[in-house]
Amino acid sequence: FQIQMKLLISIAFLSSMAHIVCSLSCEQYFNNLEKGILKDLIGLKVKDSSGQFAFGLCSDADSSLAGAGLVQLDKAAGNRVLGRWGQFYATAGRGWVELVYMGGKASAEDLADGNCSSTVGWSAHTMLICDATERSGSFRYIGRVAMGNGSGCYSLFELLHRRLCSLEQPQGGLPASAIALIVLLSLFISYLLIGAAIQRFVFKRRGLESIPNYTVWRRFGDCLADGCDFVCRSGGGGGDSSNGRYQQVGGLSDEDDEHLISG
Repeated sequence: FQIQMKLLISIAFLSSMAHIVCSLSCEQYFNNLEKGILKDLIGLKVKDSSGQFAFGLCSDADSSLAGAGLVQLDKAAGNRVLGRWGQFYATAGRGWVELVYMGGKASAEDLADGNCSSTVGWSAHTMLICDATERSGSFRYIGRVAMGNGSGCYSLFELLHRRLCSLEQPQGGLPASAIALIVLLSLFISYLLIGAAIQRFVFKRRGLESIPNYTVWRRFGDCLADGCDFVCRSGGGGGDSSNGRYQQVGGLSDEDDEHLISG
């Protein structure tokens, strides 16, 4: 029963991985990554300095091998496909992308290595890394990497390009209005703290008088209160009602009410 459960879990995991790999094409992945800031790299073709390896980003590395994204060039023995760009997965970080092409072919030399003898289907891992000095891209072969515990091996490559530096810049974040509000609030708080310190320790003022420009702020508050009273309480009208007093109805005074009491 435990063996069956492990087998079912393995099948479910492989199915989920296949969905991750196949749900997006290579072009779609780079078009969608960080709002397409790396889409200009699609179709990039480079070779290492020795001319032994050719790489194509979401494209054929060599015109003679359709679908091959990474190729080991060998005129004598024939070109060897290390990975196909139609079978890929990728992981991105700040200033780097790990791009893995699967579906390659292991060489006899690779399989002769005890660590790689169990490899089923060769893969090529390419680390795309930010380098502001590289305009066209610098590509090189790192070596054959053994995953250990008889898990197999893969080929590791490095591609330096300045376009990867775009991933270093944080995307999204706070809008400009929020940043401006934070700056203004910080300046106002600094004004209050520094001004209060000057009033307290230089001019020896205490209480409300330690507030910088206290008279100005008090007048400003009075103006706001008057404006609120004019708009909200008196309805914008004039006359004695703005003083908060009642008007006499019909022009009668208090003395005119005496005949009502005597009657």
